[in-house]
Formats: sequence, structure tokens, C-alpha cells
Amino acid sequence: MPTECPSCQHRLPADHQGPCPACGAQPPASGDEDDFSWLDSCLTEPIDSSILDDGGPRSLPSTSSPESHGFESSLAHDFDSRFGGHLKPAPEMVPPRASAISVDDALSRRVPGWLKSLGFGLLALLLLIALALQLLWFNREQAVESPLGRQLLNALCHPLGCQPPQRRDLERLRILLNDVKPTERPAKSLLITLTLGNTADFDQPFPRIDVTLLDTEERVVGKRRFAPQDYLLPGSDPKRLFRAHSIADASILLADPGPRVTGYRFDLY
Repeated sequence: MPTECPSCQHRLPADHQGPCPACGAQPPASGDEDDFSWLDSCLTEPIDSSILDDGGPRSLPSTSSPESHGFESSLAHDFDSRFGGHLKPAPEMVPPRASAISVDDALSRRVPGWLKSLGFGLLALLLLIALALQLLWFNREQAVESPLGRQLLNALCHPLGCQPPQRRDLERLRILLNDVKPTERPAKSLLITLTLGNTADFDQPFPRIDVTLLDTEERVVGKRRFAPQDYLLPGSDPKRLFRAHSIADASILLADPGPRVTGYRFDLY
């Protein structure tokens, strides 16, 4: 088989020995790792047929063979020897048949009729009470006129911390006296003094007072509304109630509108 020079790749005869005739390089020693002459002998020698399996292709052993059963038993024995003392049997996941409930049994267990009727009755009663309380609150101005309505509103507002509306009757309120006179404190001002009276049999909130300015022909020149905190005397609580069968003084200070205004009208609201 021809070979090549390792230095110049010049082709040499198979039986060539000595330096390369082209470059003069020496061939490698017989123990060198680049000497592959042993490969030629391996390729030329016949292969021993005894190392081959003349029985054809083999298949994996069947799981039912005695050898496989012996292998499995050895594995099981080895596993039990290692972990058998530390493992606990798993709990039974399937419930006993005696405690199982069929679909028919589950559907047959219904709420008794009288209990269902009682529940619907209580629900309807609660809804009616809630509706009545809403109607009472939305119509509280009219409900407060009756004794029963006032009691219900007081009972409703007491736990909720709200203030029920007070009973009012403007027809029972009167302006008993009125007086308009100029004053110099401050300058060019008008001081209006009123005496109010509550002829009702119950206490009620103080009204609002409308002061209307009129000219010589009774035409409206100006108008202004005053709340209780605007006309009650200093130191008075505007949230207090106007006591039944009592009188109260009110004073209003206006800028002098001049000679054009000749009359005044007072209305309670």
C-alpha cells in the first residue's frame, strides 16, 4: 500500500525505507503515534466469525419469562429492604359503599314544605317593613303632623343617630308687632324690629322672614330673605324651637334704600 512523506506528502512505495527521496526527511519511529502501519494488517486479516451471533437478531426478554420474574422479585426485595420500614400504606381513597349517596337519594332530600313557606313568609315580611320605612322617611314632612308618624320617626332615628323633622304650622305663626326706623349705627341704615308669636300647641322651628321693599305705587323695589340666625337676638341659639304659646323678638338691619321706598311687607316661610 503506498504511503506519503509526512513532510512533503510525496507518495512513497509501501516497502520504502529510509529518508524521503524528495525532501530527505526521515520516516517516524515505529512507536510514534503517527505510524498507522498496524492498520494495514488489521484490514488484511479476516474477521473471526465466531465472535458474531449466528442466531440472528435478538429480541428483548418477555416480561412473562422466568428470568424477568426473578429480576422483578430481586428489585422488589431490594426496595423493601431499603424503604419498607419507612413507608406507610396509603389510605383507602374509595369510600365504603354503605356511605355512598346516590343521585336519587340526594334529589329526594328536599326542604320540607312548611319550612320553605315559613322562610318565604319571613322574607316577605322584611321586605314590607323596609318598604314601609322608606315611604315613611320620604314622606316625613307629612308624617310628622300625626302623633303616630312622629313616634315612628323618633323610633327610626334614635338607633341611626339622625334628626327627625320637626312639626311645622306656618298658619299658627304671627307677626304681632313691626317697626322700621332709621339708625346711625351704622350710618344710613334701617332697623326693623319684629315681634313673633307662636299660637300652636306644640313647639316648632323658627320661620324664615321675607322682607319686601315697596315704592309709592306698591311695586316691589327689592326683596330679601332672612334665616333665624340673621334676625334672632345675639346669644340666641338659632336651632332651638319656638316654644308653644310664646313670643320672640327679631331685629333686622338694612341699608337705607332712600326716598324711593315708602312701604315694607313681611312674610313668614
